[in-house]
Amino acid sequence: MVQQVAEQLASLIEHRIFYPQMWRMSLDPTLQYRKGLEALLSQDKLYGAPVSAKRSLTYAEVALLIHDPALTRRVEQWYVRRGWSEQLNRGKRLTHYLMTFNPDTPEKKRTAVGAGLAIVFGRNYDLTWLP
Repeated sequence: MVQQVAEQLASLIEHRIFYPQMWRMSLDPTLQYRKGLEALLSQDKLYGAPVSAKRSLTYAEVALLIHDPALTRRVEQWYVRRGWSEQLNRGKRLTHYLMTFNPDTPEKKRTAVGAGLAIVFGRNYDLTWLP
């Protein structure tokens, strides 16, 4: 599970770096994701209810990649209704961390993945980076 979350976190960081360039080219890289999310929320669903360890990361993806405050609030309300307040708070902390730290180099990305794992799981991990 930790490896899956680390991979998803690394992907989120990469998308956060290149999505703004796509928007400047008048492309919307989140259009399908946003439409799918809106459809699921209208059916009172969210990705088949992500497993506990991934809920914080799912929130951060919505908040960081979609750039739609109203939709982000709907997701927040959905989390609260499900009793996922702890995962929501961790997701908000993760979002704030990634916005503040701005991991825009490979070294910063490694640091951000480690810090993100600590936020998501509530504990530090001794990570070994393979070349």
